[in-house]
Amino acid sequence: MKRTRTTGVAKRLEYLRERLVARRQQLLEALQSRLAVTQALSDTVPGDVSDEAARALDQDTAYSLAQMGANEISQIDEALRRMDAGSYGRCVYCERDIPLRRLMVMPFATHCVKCQELHERESADRSAGSLASWARVEDMPQDMPDMRAFLDSLREHMRE
Repeated sequence: MKRTRTTGVAKRLEYLRERLVARRQQLLEALQSRLAVTQALSDTVPGDVSDEAARALDQDTAYSLAQMGANEISQIDEALRRMDAGSYGRCVYCERDIPLRRLMVMPFATHCVKCQELHERESADRSAGSLASWARVEDMPQDMPDMRAFLDSLREHMRE
């Protein structure tokens, strides 16, 4: 009985490894394609202002997509390292097993659902905290065109 369970776990791990490797290859191909597009865009002859704006937007979009792909490749590489080390499928926070359903949906997951929710809540709280400090800052008053006076009033306002 124990041997069957071990075999079942090994089969699941192999299946997840194959998915990770296939996704990594897919991302690498997409990354190469995006880099080729970015290079082609940078090699184009400059046009009018709207052409330049469109080209800049296309380059920014291609760069952002490439960065997202590179981040996912890093997560996949880390998941493959954890598989090799024998720690794959365990939450990096609480060290409990990550449910198989979660790994099937996101094979490079590093947190169980409960810890992931906690992590996201803490991240949201930190973001809200950084935004809250700006909540009291108002637009520059119309009767204060002088930047030094505006900054002085801002400092005064922040001390309150």
